[in-house]
Amino acid sequence: MIKLKNILQEKKEVKQVDIDKLAKLTDRNAHTSARRYLAKLIGHKKLVKMYDHISELHLYFNDINDIKDARARLDKELFDKAKRQFSNFKDIYGAF
Repeated sequence: MIKLKNILQEKKEVKQVDIDKLAKLTDRNAHTSARRYLAKLIGHKKLVKMYDHISELHLYFNDINDIKDARARLDKELFDKAKRQFSNFKDIYGAF
Protein backbone atom coordinates (compact mmCIF):
# COMPACT_ATOMS: atom_id res chain seq x y z
CA MET A 1 0.00 0.00 0.00
CA ILE A 2 1.30 3.43 -0.91
CA LYS A 3 1.02 6.08 1.74
CA LEU A 4 0.82 9.67 0.65
CA LYS A 5 1.79 12.42 2.99
CA ASN A 6 -0.22 15.57 3.02
CA ILE A 7 2.37 18.27 3.15
CA LEU A 8 1.05 21.76 3.43
CA GLN A 9 3.54 24.44 2.77
CA GLU A 10 2.86 27.83 4.18
CA LYS A 11 3.34 30.56 1.64
CA LYS A 12 6.26 32.87 2.21
CA GLU A 13 6.19 36.61 1.89
CA VAL A 14 8.63 38.49 -0.30
CA LYS A 15 10.26 41.39 1.51
CA GLN A 16 9.31 44.89 0.45
CA VAL A 17 12.93 45.64 -0.46
CA ASP A 18 12.79 42.84 -3.05
CA ILE A 19 9.49 44.08 -4.46
CA ASP A 20 11.01 47.56 -4.70
CA LYS A 21 13.99 46.12 -6.58
CA LEU A 22 11.64 44.39 -9.05
CA ALA A 23 9.82 47.68 -9.58
CA LYS A 24 13.09 49.58 -10.13
CA LEU A 25 14.25 47.04 -12.69
CA THR A 26 11.01 47.30 -14.65
CA ASP A 27 11.03 51.10 -14.37
CA ARG A 28 14.47 51.02 -16.02
CA ASN A 29 13.02 48.78 -18.74
CA ALA A 30 15.06 45.79 -17.50
CA HIS A 31 12.10 43.42 -17.64
CA THR A 32 14.10 40.26 -18.24
CA SER A 33 16.43 41.12 -15.35
CA ALA A 34 13.39 41.58 -13.11
CA ARG A 35 12.09 38.17 -14.12
CA ARG A 36 15.50 36.63 -13.49
CA TYR A 37 15.55 38.23 -10.03
CA LEU A 38 12.11 36.80 -9.24
CA ALA A 39 13.25 33.36 -10.41
CA LYS A 40 16.18 33.70 -8.02
CA LEU A 41 13.81 34.62 -5.17
CA ILE A 42 11.79 31.50 -5.94
CA GLY A 43 14.97 29.44 -5.96
CA HIS A 44 14.39 28.03 -9.45
CA LYS A 45 17.89 27.68 -10.91
CA LYS A 46 16.70 26.49 -14.32
CA LEU A 47 14.50 29.56 -14.81
CA VAL A 48 17.36 31.83 -13.72
CA LYS A 49 19.53 30.20 -16.37
CA MET A 50 16.84 30.49 -19.04
CA TYR A 51 16.38 34.20 -18.36
CA ASP A 52 20.16 34.57 -18.63
CA HIS A 53 19.89 33.02 -22.10
CA ILE A 54 17.03 35.36 -23.01
CA SER A 55 19.20 38.32 -21.95
CA GLU A 56 22.08 37.07 -24.08
CA LEU A 57 19.82 36.68 -27.11
CA HIS A 58 18.33 40.11 -26.51
CA LEU A 59 21.80 41.64 -26.55
CA TYR A 60 22.79 39.68 -29.64
CA PHE A 61 19.69 40.50 -31.68
CA ASN A 62 19.29 43.96 -30.10
CA ASP A 63 15.57 43.31 -30.25
CA ILE A 64 13.26 41.49 -27.82
CA ASN A 65 10.57 40.89 -30.47
CA ASP A 66 12.35 37.87 -31.92
CA ILE A 67 12.36 36.12 -28.56
CA LYS A 68 9.21 37.43 -26.89
CA ASP A 69 7.34 34.14 -27.36
CA ALA A 70 10.07 32.21 -25.56
CA ARG A 71 10.05 34.72 -22.71
CA ALA A 72 6.26 34.54 -22.50
CA ARG A 73 6.45 30.76 -22.06
CA LEU A 74 8.99 31.18 -19.28
CA ASP A 75 6.86 33.92 -17.72
CA LYS A 76 3.87 31.60 -17.47
CA GLU A 77 5.89 29.13 -15.42
CA LEU A 78 7.59 31.87 -13.39
CA PHE A 79 4.42 33.66 -12.35
CA ASP A 80 2.58 30.40 -11.67
CA LYS A 81 5.34 29.30 -9.30
CA ALA A 82 5.49 32.73 -7.66
CA LYS A 83 1.73 32.73 -7.13
CA ARG A 84 1.89 29.33 -5.42
CA GLN A 85 4.92 30.21 -3.30
CA PHE A 86 4.35 33.79 -2.15
CA SER A 87 1.45 35.14 -0.12
CA ASN A 88 1.97 38.69 -1.43
CA PHE A 89 1.94 37.72 -5.10
CA LYS A 90 -0.33 40.68 -5.98
CA ASP A 91 2.37 43.07 -4.78
CA ILE A 92 5.02 41.17 -6.71
CA TYR A 93 2.98 41.12 -9.91
CA GLY A 94 2.16 44.81 -9.47
CA ALA A 95 5.90 45.57 -9.57
CA PHE A 96 5.97 44.37 -13.16
